[in-house]
Amino acid sequence: MEGKNFVGGNLKNRKLLFIKKVSGTNEEGSVIIKLIVNPKGEVTSAEVDPNRTTTASSSLRSKALDSALSAVFEATSLTEEQNGFITFKFEY
Repeated sequence: MEGKNFVGGNLKNRKLLFIKKVSGTNEEGSVIIKLIVNPKGEVTSAEVDPNRTTTASSSLRSKALDSALSAVFEATSLTEEQNGFITFKFEY
């Protein structure tokens, strides 16, 4: 049986437009991914935040990271990259 997952995040004044769905999970836990997003809305860097992530599962961490790297946010007129995060909550 496949579990459910919920995605939430924080990137000031930027709406999440797309993110690759995570599937094939049968574990529980939360994975927090730290992001850097360019003005076009593309994720240029993503990494697991080990201090805020509640699972040691390399499978969940890998799936969350892969999904986060696919994310696209609204473009902005800012010229600098923004830092933010995405939270993946996996329930089985």
